[in-house]
Amino acid sequence: MSAEVENSKEEETKEQPKSIRHKLKLHWQVGIKLLELLLCILCIGTGFDAIDTMGIGNSDLHHVGVLYTAYTGYILITVVFLLNYCLEVTIPYRTSSLFSICGAGLFLTTGVLLLVDKSDYIRHYVSPATTLQQYMILVSVIISFATSAVFTIDSVLTFRRQEDF
Repeated sequence: MSAEVENSKEEETKEQPKSIRHKLKLHWQVGIKLLELLLCILCIGTGFDAIDTMGIGNSDLHHVGVLYTAYTGYILITVVFLLNYCLEVTIPYRTSSLFSICGAGLFLTTGVLLLVDKSDYIRHYVSPATTLQQYMILVSVIISFATSAVFTIDSVLTFRRQEDF
């Protein structure tokens, strides 16, 4: 009898190799959160120097406030979500989905505000010296819209699957 118990324990401890598809199904939320974190860092990295050099914060402080709140705020929120995952603390799916919806809205708003600021700057202060900064703002706008799309996808998938994070 003890030999049978030992054999069954050995069979339980042997894990079947899991496919990549199976691992992705289990940890899809972590992958999306890491993608969101990377995109948030890219947004602030491409926009910071350009906004500072072009002086957008001097005239449109409320636009810059929304921008930095969205970028740095969602870096912090995503890091907290990932730390909770590492500490095995679950976050309800509704909370996760709500944060993703708010993130999508903030990043969409930020992208639109940056486009408005860029066009106002071009209209008033055309300078070849700031061409690089204008491209950097455009890259930040594109990444901001992409991040908004990723947040939307995250929200829809989380709410449909009703999986806690």
